[in-house]
Amino acid sequence: MIIDAHNHVNRLGYTPEKSIESMDQNRIDITWLLSREAPANEIDPARYMPKFFPGQKDLPFSDVFEAVARFPDRFVPEGPVVPGGVDE
Repeated sequence: MIIDAHNHVNRLGYTPEKSIESMDQNRIDITWLLSREAPANEIDPARYMPKFFPGQKDLPFSDVFEAVARFPDRFVPEGPVVPGGVDE
């Protein structure tokens, strides 16, 4: 079994379906999908997106969850770990 441990969905034209096509072509069985969304008290996307990812939209958890719901045998959701928890 081959597992891709870091990928994104709906980025650079890779819909869930196109991601699976690419996975199949490269014999990847499962992909962990990551988001760039983080708790508001951890990071402000308005500050880091233009600097590190110019011209790209944020990658919300909702895109990850939707892809996992549609293709649960191919995608695993992953999110940021917040040491100490979130005060919300």
